Amino acid sequence: YKLKKRTIQVIISFTKNDNHIFNYDDIRLPYESTDRIAHAKEKGILKDGKRWFPNPNGRLCGEVWHITSERHKNKINGKTPKMPHITPKPLELVERIIKASSNAGDLVLDCFVGSGTTAVAAKKLKRNFICSELHKPYFKYAKQRTENELSQPNCFEKTKEAWGIFSFFSSTNVETKNVCPIAYNVKALAK
Repeated sequence: YKLKKRTIQVIISFTKNDNHIFNYDDIRLPYESTDRIAHAKEKGILKDGKRWFPNPNGRLCGEVWHITSERHKNKINGKTPKMPHITPKPLELVERIIKASSNAGDLVLDCFVGSGTTAVAAKKLKRNFICSELHKPYFKYAKQRTENELSQPNCFEKTKEAWGIFSFFSSTNVETKNVCPIAYNVKALAK
């Protein structure tokens, strides 16, 4: 008898004070019991002496998120393929984190961009992003993946929705390659 191997990744969120963003409504999930919810929409459910009606946008996201890994989403003939990065994060996971913790036009920083999932998610959700990577092959892959997935020849140029910067840091010297030609706009976000 072989036990199924499950992987768990812990995500911890810290804030310095109570002035933080958490968009609960942006990450709501569909209700699991559709029959019960259909009934509740009409008459409500009596809970602790109060009548409760379901939120039309779904239930609040719980503390445990069940999201399939990238390896298992891309199986070929039942086998998990070798991925270009050793720990690719699911786009669904990163999108949920970005939706919950930022608003459109905000800046997302990923110091370890890996396969570029954060850049893709940020751009899709109209967030600005700054991503960096120490490992040159991952840097090149992340940059190319972001351009390919967003179907734009140079998706890092400033647009009305969002812009992005990719940087490669070598261990001996810092070599910055700003693919975004309008990198000086970073100053505008500091206001």
